[in-house]
Amino acid sequence: MKKRMLSLALVFSFLLALCPLPVALAADLSGAEVTVLGGSFVYNGKAQEPNVTVSLDGMVLNEEADYTLSYGNNVNAGEGRVTVTGTGNYGGTAGATFTIEPYTLTAKHLEGQDVCKKTFDERAKAYPEIKASANGETVKVDYNKALYSQKGAGAASVTVSGLKLPAGCENYVLEEGLTELVLDGQILPQQTKVNNGTVEVGQTLDLWTLVENAGVVGSDGGPTASFDIIEPADKLGCAEPSPEHVFTAGSKPGVLTLSASISESYWDEDETPDYTGVVAETFTITITEPKQEETPPASPPEPSVPTPIPPSVTQNQPQEKLVITGAKDITYGQTLQLSCKGGSTNGAVTWGIAAFAASGQADISPAGLLTPTKAGTVWVTATMAGNDTYQDVTADAVKLTIRQAPIRITVSNKTAQMGDPVPALTTSDYSVSGLVGRDKLATLPTLSYETTPDMTRAGTVAILASGAAVPAGGNYDPNITYLPGKLTIGAAYPITILAAEGGVVTADAAQAPEGAVVTLTAQPEKGFVLDSLKVESGSTVIQTREAGKGKVTFTMPDGGVLVTPTFVTKELPFTDVKTQDWFYESVAYVYENGLMNGTSDTALTPNGTTTRGMIVTILYRLAGSPEAAAWSPFHDVAPGKYYAEPIAWAAWNGIVNGKTATSFGPNDPITREQMAAILYRYAGFREMDVSQRGDLTQFGDQEKVSSYAREALAWANGAGLITGKGGGVLDPKGPATRAQVAAIFQRFCEGTNQ
Repeated sequence: MKKRMLSLALVFSFLLALCPLPVALAADLSGAEVTVLGGSFVYNGKAQEPNVTVSLDGMVLNEEADYTLSYGNNVNAGEGRVTVTGTGNYGGTAGATFTIEPYTLTAKHLEGQDVCKKTFDERAKAYPEIKASANGETVKVDYNKALYSQKGAGAASVTVSGLKLPAGCENYVLEEGLTELVLDGQILPQQTKVNNGTVEVGQTLDLWTLVENAGVVGSDGGPTASFDIIEPADKLGCAEPSPEHVFTAGSKPGVLTLSASISESYWDEDETPDYTGVVAETFTITITEPKQEETPPASPPEPSVPTPIPPSVTQNQPQEKLVITGAKDITYGQTLQLSCKGGSTNGAVTWGIAAFAASGQADISPAGLLTPTKAGTVWVTATMAGNDTYQDVTADAVKLTIRQAPIRITVSNKTAQMGDPVPALTTSDYSVSGLVGRDKLATLPTLSYETTPDMTRAGTVAILASGAAVPAGGNYDPNITYLPGKLTIGAAYPITILAAEGGVVTADAAQAPEGAVVTLTAQPEKGFVLDSLKVESGSTVIQTREAGKGKVTFTMPDGGVLVTPTFVTKELPFTDVKTQDWFYESVAYVYENGLMNGTSDTALTPNGTTTRGMIVTILYRLAGSPEAAAWSPFHDVAPGKYYAEPIAWAAWNGIVNGKTATSFGPNDPITREQMAAILYRYAGFREMDVSQRGDLTQFGDQEKVSSYAREALAWANGAGLITGKGGGVLDPKGPATRAQVAAIFQRFCEGTNQ
């Protein structure tokens, strides 16, 4: 038997070797259905890797055993892709796409510099830097324009309009309607400065030509100035400058030191100066020997000056020599007043700029006021008109040098507190002086900290500027002067608030520097009121000040503070008002604010009827009990009644109407629609926003609303003052109980900040 079984096994092995069993082939996933799970996706700066379900021939496959996942284009906004690759019993690939929506930036993501600053330039244009922070990224926000609310120096708001994201920022979009941002701004006055000057012996110099950024002399609000010689004692034989700021050099060469005092001046009519002025600023005037006059170039042989009138029979005498006087150099951006001496007629002088051998350019007025337009040298000409006796006379052309204007970049100081992030440095953190008219720097400066600020400790770090380039054209000295600023990191101290039973107290900051004003807000629990709020620094008790509506403030000392609040049970004198009643808080509010009293010393009667006279009296108290007329048009309002003066005040101010022309019904119950109408008129009287409207069609009895009260009741419903009574019932003609009135007035006062 054993031999037979062994033979069968050998035969079966032989047959299997000849005909092997078929091997199972891997299923192809190319036809699989791939579904992305998780709904829509929003860009968050991270890779999105949604899960999927994979079905093949109606069977859901298992990720670990049957396939693996890989992703592409799954970080940035746009179309992402997930690829399924078969494993084990499955081969091939399948895929699906999903969409990553851009992240929506709202107003809370936007920020600009704390104060947008620039130097006064007679324009309202501002240049703030706007950026948005989200997903750990900072996004630059462009805009169409930014304008200060004024052009003159001083504090001013800056309205940034036409907000938009730059091209290429596909991962973010601005919230629909977010097109404008308002920042705090400041326009700094121009810094007045007096430069040194040079004049030849015996010549005159208008000192005002040495003054920069002072405003226009003689204009409304323009500057006044005085100049005095300080040293040497002998003044080099020079007289004090004239009231018209003209300095005449004596016969001695040398250097004089003068003092200039220039008043603040105003471009507009507000109280903030647009030019700073200077007090006793010193400057020098160098008096030199006369320069050897240069001979004009031979070609062209003569400067282009007006052609003299040919002498007539009587006009045949030459005038005495005419000489152009004044400084021989000037800085681009300044003006220079030239004059002549000599001649015989005192006739009109015609000024001109010769067209030869000039590397600079300038304009000159008929009065001899020269305004440079390009640095270099120019030749100035002057011709004095003759008369019946004398010929015209032309002065020798004078060479005048226009110096390149210096530019100074001053970095503003900044402040921050310990624990703050390192303040960003923007284009509002420096000012540029020396630019003329609408000229702009070819390259803006780069600001940087001298060392990385350590925001964990108090101290200062220098802020440096570099890398700027002057405007093209050669009118400016390329060697820019940089004046550094500094970041001052102030110490901040902790504010610790102890927990208390019956309420919580919060602070508007967890820590604050010395001198900062800190606001504490008390929020009692139902049935409690704040009894005391003690602020201490060590053994010193810090004085607090009431700030209204459960708020107090204090000034931060030079150390941490401990806040100890105490809440006590709120007691009302009314035995018919319990802390668990729905109207308890409202009754407490109107009672503590003097709007409602009890029907007796110990009862409020919350379910009692509220009369028309009571409602008007509450409004009268809310308005501060103003002076009213001594009488009303209503015969049923007797003088001396508690409601007489309130009804007279409300009637004459259009807040209430009578039931008739002579009847008010002060003791009639107030209906819900009457109360809405009176509140609506009072809100209009106080110029409050009454644009809200509720949908009265939601109430089954809305057709019962009187026509006079429909608009008022829609407003009261939309403002959350008068709501339905449940079951779709508005009950417009139903009475308003005293508890309901207390709740309505609390909502009204808190909703309108009364």
